[in-house]
Amino acid sequence: LKAPGVKKALGVPEIPKQPVVTAPRPSIDLYTALKQTLKQAKTASQQSTSLPIEPTKVTNQITSSSSSSTINQRLRNLEKQVKGRKKNKKR
Repeated sequence: LKAPGVKKALGVPEIPKQPVVTAPRPSIDLYTALKQTLKQAKTASQQSTSLPIEPTKVTNQITSSSSSSTINQRLRNLEKQVKGRKKNKKR
């Protein structure tokens, strides 16, 4: 069908090609976003004296769970789960 005369011979109507316009996505730097989040959590914990323990727990969770090895391990485990589910559906 991609040959020049085939569409005309078969009577297939021509569909004009629309230019593909992709808006440039701004690159997101996760490291700077994490730093900003941590700064906001620190300032919030300094401002609120009634609950200073909870924001530090949140920052500890973010820093401990963001190490690449734990993320890679979690990703591998999730991929294994998905593969297992796909195998069960085929049977």
